[in-house]
Amino acid sequence: MKKFYSLLLAGACVASVSAAPLAQSKIQMSKVGSFRGETVEAQMPENVKKSPAKAPQGTWKSIGEGTASEGLLSLYTSVAAGTQWGIEIEESETTPGWYRTVLYNENSPLMELVGEADTQYVYINATNPSQVYTEDFNILGLFDVYELCPESLVWSAVSSQPTPQYGTLKDGVIQFPYRSHVMTIPDAEEGSLYYTNSYETFAIALPGHDLPNYGDKPGYNLLGEAEFVDNIMSVYYDQQDVKSTVKVYQNKFNNSNYSITSPFTQYESVPGENLEINAAYPECCVLYQTNTGVMGECENPNKEGEWLECLTSILSRSANAQNAAAFMAQTPYDGTTQVSQTLTVPNSYFYVTLKNDVLTFGRMSILYYYPDVDAEHIFSLNPEYCRESYIKFPENTGENDGVEDAIADSNANAPKEYFNLQGMRVNNPANGIYIVRQGNKVSKQYVK
Repeated sequence: MKKFYSLLLAGACVASVSAAPLAQSKIQMSKVGSFRGETVEAQMPENVKKSPAKAPQGTWKSIGEGTASEGLLSLYTSVAAGTQWGIEIEESETTPGWYRTVLYNENSPLMELVGEADTQYVYINATNPSQVYTEDFNILGLFDVYELCPESLVWSAVSSQPTPQYGTLKDGVIQFPYRSHVMTIPDAEEGSLYYTNSYETFAIALPGHDLPNYGDKPGYNLLGEAEFVDNIMSVYYDQQDVKSTVKVYQNKFNNSNYSITSPFTQYESVPGENLEINAAYPECCVLYQTNTGVMGECENPNKEGEWLECLTSILSRSANAQNAAAFMAQTPYDGTTQVSQTLTVPNSYFYVTLKNDVLTFGRMSILYYYPDVDAEHIFSLNPEYCRESYIKFPENTGENDGVEDAIADSNANAPKEYFNLQGMRVNNPANGIYIVRQGNKVSKQYVK
């Protein structure tokens, strides 16, 4: 395997993730959205963590052991959606239908990650089986969790209120719908709320009842098998166009999200994560940060000349769906970028695209990350090693049939959305340069 230094940009210059000015090949990781979740726009009250408690006072009695299904943290940890474990459930003696439980207890798979069990109760109001909700709660002192319903603190804070996302109680199972909750994430941008329960697997079975079997890939429909032609990791093995068979899944709640299983098992690797693709902008898709399972070698940032073996993660330059619009505006697909003193490359090299059911990873669209050795930086390959990678999706997906015509017809009548140059939505733009999205068309405009 090649040492990492031979793959780096020789000129030590590469287009930054935010895409405009040139930056060092060691790009600050803080500039990259590494979370797979998408944010909901909200103005949270200062110094307030949760709404006033509504749970009844008085005594609670144990009704036995129930079962919890993971749905809250699966986007942000290695705990798989639909994982199930036992929980002790208590019911209010004064107000039957109110339940409480320590969700992430000593039986939960989160224990293996953090080494300690949670001790905080989650209170659930199921007195109305068709409008079940959780009170605002915290997980391990790290994640503040809110249900998107009027009983929650966030309800009056979100910019455009969605339909209340109540859960239901049926046949002894409390089931919460797709994106029923949002939460804060440690080290993320302050005040940001991230959608969770994106696979609709957050559920609790009361004692004596069973949860449904969510399957191997909950929240997704299998499109079929496809050929993956890889030049993302093959360069480490002095190979080109390494072919393998992968399975392609499409999110059944959001058909612009895809999951591609076991993309790098053809190499000497430990099991890695699936490639999670957001194709909300087919001309600028997002690959969320992914642990490939492939071992690489990276120079120790604290000791020059010392090389350490470590797992390799990858992500696209348009690192999250929120800044894809900014990326397209600041790095026009048909433009060029100087990546060294002597080399200029087409901006198309930096894009991941989905067109005619072919997912194409541009030559320099993927960045490499070694969190075990250098959590502060990400890296780009030297262009001489870069080749396109692509996956031909199974036929008849229907995802992009006629998409170009539909976009052309709808853009003129679509409402305009405004973003600042950092990719954050602006509701009332004034006196400045903004990124404007109208339908699927993105441009940079001056607003008076």
